Amino acid sequence: MSALAAGVALFIALHLLPMARGAARASLTRILGETPYRAVFAVGALVAVGLMVWGWRSAPVVPVYTVPPSIAWLGTALAFASVVLFLSSVYPSRLRRWVRHPQLAAVVLWSCGHLLHGAALHSLVLFGGLGAWALTWVVVEGWGPPKSTRVVPLHLDLLGLSVSVLAAVIVGWLHGLVHGNLL
Repeated sequence: MSALAAGVALFIALHLLPMARGAARASLTRILGETPYRAVFAVGALVAVGLMVWGWRSAPVVPVYTVPPSIAWLGTALAFASVVLFLSSVYPSRLRRWVRHPQLAAVVLWSCGHLLHGAALHSLVLFGGLGAWALTWVVVEGWGPPKSTRVVPLHLDLLGLSVSVLAAVIVGWLHGLVHGNLL
């Protein structure tokens, strides 16, 4: 469990640097340079993800609460929507005109979706920790109007949405292969 908690803490700490409004990041880029800073950030993120995966796999299952089976489908729907929302941030989309922080909102949905499938202690550490981080970032950055006001042609929007939905189906299928359940 300590590897999982360390991975979550490292991931959050790394991602708090840009949140510091550039002060910490600017100091590091001045000392290291932009490219070395990005390399250190990437290696740190990979180490964090590695610790989270290793910690998740080795953590004992300590049940904390259960969710009625009648609402478990909602967790799957939220996780599915999170993949679509996350991917909508990488291509021009009308969705970006409605959602100011699509990737952070996707992490919050992903976290809630997984926590709606019932939780053990390690689930609360991983999903609760990353969800709380993303929600905190959204609150700090503000709920204001979206950053993009670009109007995308409908056919490009539908193409991007179709690819995102297909990707979400593939992620759900792979999740089922690895974990024995959908998203």
